[in-house]
Amino acid sequence: MIHRARDGNLSRTSRRGWGFVALLLLGWGLPIGCGGGVVIVIEGELTPESSETTTMPAPFSEGVTIRPVVGSGVPIGSAFPPDIVIPSNDRAWIVTSSPPAGLLRFDLDEEGTFPSRFFPFPPEGSGIADGIAPAGEDLLLVTMSGHDALLLFDASRGVFTATLDLEAPIEISPPAPDSEGRLVSELEPSFTAGAAFVDGFLYVVTSNLVRTGTDPAANPGTVLIFETKREGNGWRFVPASPPAVVTSGFNPTEITPLSAEFLLVTNTGLLAIEGGESVALSPGSVDLLSTRQRRIVANFPLGMGAPGFQPIAITPDRCFGFLASAAYREVYQIDLSVIPDDFEGEGGVRSLAEGVVADHTHPIRIGGGGKGFLPQIAIEPGGRIAFVTDFEGGTLHPLDVGSIPARPFPQAIRITDPVPAAGEIGPGPLAFRPGIPPRDFTGPDLFVLTGFPTGFLVPVATNIEGP
Repeated sequence: MIHRARDGNLSRTSRRGWGFVALLLLGWGLPIGCGGGVVIVIEGELTPESSETTTMPAPFSEGVTIRPVVGSGVPIGSAFPPDIVIPSNDRAWIVTSSPPAGLLRFDLDEEGTFPSRFFPFPPEGSGIADGIAPAGEDLLLVTMSGHDALLLFDASRGVFTATLDLEAPIEISPPAPDSEGRLVSELEPSFTAGAAFVDGFLYVVTSNLVRTGTDPAANPGTVLIFETKREGNGWRFVPASPPAVVTSGFNPTEITPLSAEFLLVTNTGLLAIEGGESVALSPGSVDLLSTRQRRIVANFPLGMGAPGFQPIAITPDRCFGFLASAAYREVYQIDLSVIPDDFEGEGGVRSLAEGVVADHTHPIRIGGGGKGFLPQIAIEPGGRIAFVTDFEGGTLHPLDVGSIPARPFPQAIRITDPVPAAGEIGPGPLAFRPGIPPRDFTGPDLFVLTGFPTGFLVPVATNIEGP
């Protein structure tokens, strides 16, 4: 059981995922928000640079092919944008964490240019944005670290409607061990890492890192739970009972809705940075959080592979989930069909090891495997092909998800120059436009963010054909 404490304070700085790499390379400080929105038009062709592309057959699924065409990158004016979501097929939303910091909207149905609107973060607070999650088509959840908070943005009206401060201390009963074996009975949540909105309840993951770098340490990870109520054009948040749950692994970095009954929590595990590379110091896993019981009921163990910081990519039939590694060129796969209908009458955390299709011991290797950083994997709406970004390789890798485990294509798609290189650095977060082209829309269906010296939005027409 976890209770809200009355006082207590921990000072820290914050970073996560894509922003974590940015801070290592740039040494960013905290951005300062400013009021007032502005309409902008960013020049950038929606059309591809070349129509001379190669058709690639899927390595397993008969009759399935892709013919990817990479479009011109569109500058967005901010380095290392940490996240992109496309809740509806006509608008993409990008969150920026380096100045100018805020939300950037791209209207995807326009031709020739991307007419856009920029929404600066509210002036109060000094956090760094590190993620964005849609809650339906009109509500966006923005996670902030440093000054840990959650911002709610009404996409239909273009306004921030609420700020939820997440720094109130919580008591943990019974005490849970930190990464150094000491029992922790109270902590102040920190390193806000992901959010989900399900059936009127808000779930917010906090990694609770104490130290980062070569000698990292972490308090137990938590998922904060709030009951939400609309009040006019705003919101009211009431801590649920219990107000939080402790994750089974350290450094939880994301939460992914599976159904109204279950949420998936990614435990990346404790990470050190040695020689510019991520080194896993504790096991990674996926927790299954029951919204009915409000506790962790089961766990998919993934080994020492550091499953990454973005939402789990789930197939349209909800049968499989995929995670990219933050420390290796590896993808991990879990079988969600092994999850029981309910866990009534059970105590503790059930192991779902039988549902692990690929883990760090037996991974899906990307580009030959080895050390590396794969920022995100996403599955196209038809459920046939997944795509994963390789930050250091500057590439996009397709995978045939019709095979179990999923099978990578032998070819990769060049997005940027390999790191280190002049010009833009590294493909990172990505998102598919909902719907199937050309039935639902024309033009690119996949959008990839790159990071430095300025962020770019790179459109890709995947041209997937077949059953």
